[in-house]
Amino acid sequence: MSESKASAGSAAADLILALAEALQYISYDTKASAALLGVKPEAFKADLRDRQDSVARKAAHQTRMVHMAESLETYAWEGTWPRDQNDLMENLAEFEVATELLNGKHGCCLIDPNHDVLVPEASRSCLLDVLTAAQTRLAIELESLINVPMLAALARVSEKTIRMASNPNNDRPLKTVKDGSATFIRSEDALEWLGRRSDFKPTRYHVSAESRPRPVTFPALAEHLRAVRNERGLTVEALSEALSWSDDTLAAYRALETATAPVDLAALQPRHLAQVAKHLEIHEPLEFARENYRLIAGAFSEALVKEQLA
Repeated sequence: MSESKASAGSAAADLILALAEALQYISYDTKASAALLGVKPEAFKADLRDRQDSVARKAAHQTRMVHMAESLETYAWEGTWPRDQNDLMENLAEFEVATELLNGKHGCCLIDPNHDVLVPEASRSCLLDVLTAAQTRLAIELESLINVPMLAALARVSEKTIRMASNPNNDRPLKTVKDGSATFIRSEDALEWLGRRSDFKPTRYHVSAESRPRPVTFPALAEHLRAVRNERGLTVEALSEALSWSDDTLAAYRALETATAPVDLAALQPRHLAQVAKHLEIHEPLEFARENYRLIAGAFSEALVKEQLA
C-alpha cells in the first residue's frame, strides 16, 4: 500500500473515532459509540483517548469510511476504480456526506466539551484533499468546468503553479475562461495540460468493455485509447507492428494519444481507428470508430483553421 493511500485510511479512521467520541459526549452512552465501531463498550471506554494502537482504532480501520477513503485516494491520483463510473459516483456522494463534518465555520465540527477538535488537522486536510482531487477527476470526465484550486489539488501543485501555467506568454499555456472575476478551466483543456505531466495517470475503470464510459472530446479519446492500450500491456510500437502500419500512421497515432491533432488525415483514417479498437478488444470496434473518428477530424479542422486563419 502506498504511503498516500495509508495516510488517507488513517485519516478516515481518525474521523470515525472522533465521531464515536462525539457520540459519547452527546448521548452519554458508551454502548452507542461502541456500536458504531463494532467493539465492546468497555473496550471503547478504555480506548477513548488512546487512538494510536487500540482495539477501537483497529475496529475503525475495518469500517466502510476507511475503505472509501483509500479507494478514492487511488482513484484521485492513480486513476483507477474497481467498478464502473456509477459506482464511483455513489461512493463519492457518500464520502462527501461524511467529510461535511470537517467543514464547519471554524473547521472540524466534531469537538469535545473543552471545544478542542477531535480530528487532527493533518487528517482533516488529507481527507479534504482526497475529496477535492476525486471531485476534480470526475468533473473532467463529465466535461464540467473546474476552477484553479480543483486542478491544483488533482495535480498536487500550488494554485500559483496553475496560474503561471496559464500565462499566455508560455509556449503552450493552459487555457482558461473568465466569468466575471472567477477563472475556470474547461475539462478538455485541463486534460490536455494534465496529459503533459509525467505524474498524471488517465482514468481506468476495471469493468467490462461494455460499461466503460465512451469519450466525447478529442482529449478524452486520447486518454481512453492510451488507458486501454496500457491495460493490454502494449507499447505504441508493438501496436503498430501488430497492425502493419506505415511510419506515418505510427507517428499520427502516437500524436493522437498525446491529444495532438494529426497533421495529415490520410495517415490516420477511420479504418486505422477501427483496427486499433479491434486489436485492443474495445466493445463494438466498428461502431467505436464511427462514433469517435469525428473527434479526430474535428481536432484536425480546428488546428488547420488556427494555422491558416489566425
